[in-house]
Amino acid sequence: MLTHDDLNTIKERAKKADAEFIAHAREDIPRLVAEIERLREGLSAIAEDYNAYDSPDQLAEVAEYYLNGGDDE
Repeated sequence: MLTHDDLNTIKERAKKADAEFIAHAREDIPRLVAEIERLREGLSAIAEDYNAYDSPDQLAEVAEYYLNGGDDE
């Protein structure tokens, strides 16, 4: 899971010189794609059981769980 700091670092690289962004692309792009896939899986899991949630608060809890990488922190 990418943290906000990780995403900000990648964003800052993209804002700087293209050479720096390109130099880190082999590392950054696969991580970004993996993050998108993780989030899509979470959304799919929520959508499959949407009607099983008793309240909007319960749905929000499950969404937060997936957004936090499945950690119960």
